[in-house]
Formats: sequence, structure tokens, C-alpha cells
Amino acid sequence: MEEKMSQMMDKLPELLNKLGNKLGVASAKIWEWAMLDVKVQIFQDILLILIISLFFFLEYKLLKFIYKIELFDKYEGTCVMGSIIGICLSIAGIIALISCIMGLPSLIINPEWNAFQNIMTQLSQLK
Repeated sequence: MEEKMSQMMDKLPELLNKLGNKLGVASAKIWEWAMLDVKVQIFQDILLILIISLFFFLEYKLLKFIYKIELFDKYEGTCVMGSIIGICLSIAGIIALISCIMGLPSLIINPEWNAFQNIMTQLSQLK
């Protein structure tokens, strides 16, 4: 897998030159916008990781507070429903967190490749 990726990375400048020759001056702007898009995607992933982490922290503090003041004993049904909803949201948050964490290193380490992939995807969708 790494060998195939390094071969494709070696071909990246050649492919970019071919794309630039076909598109002319527009290729510089397209590349500029594609790199900006990758930077925005990195920022969005980091922001989402921070927001989900903050949600987990606040959920932990809320549950700790509920058990501390023994609110669970007074409003058992409401607390159980709130806990079930919190668990469902936590599972969705964990899935989103894992997806962001898995994609982030690729974006940070090799933004040019991701920008090139985005350009090729957009060009392949044109008909």
C-alpha cells in the first residue's frame, strides 16, 4: 500500500503539469482553491473534535451532578430517558470522533494529495 502511494505521489507533479497545460491559467486558481478547501476541512475536523470532546466533558459533569444531588431518586423516569438519550448521542459522537481522527492525519501530512483527489473528483463529475 505504501509503495503504491509513493509511486502515485511521484506521478503527482506530472499529473498536475498535464492538468495545468489543459486548463491554462485557471489551473493555478483551481489549485489555490483546492488547497484552501483542504485547510478548511482540517479546521472543520479539529473544531468538530473539540466540540464533541466538550460535549463528553459536559455530559460527564451533568451525570456526576445528577448522582451527587440524588436527583435520580426523585425523578427516576425522566432521568432514565435522559440517560438513554445521552448514551445514544454519545455513541453518535464517538462514531463522528473516530471518523474525524482517522481522516485528520492524512489531511495534515499530505494536503497536496487530498487537494489533487478533490480536483480529480470534481473533474470526473463534469459531463
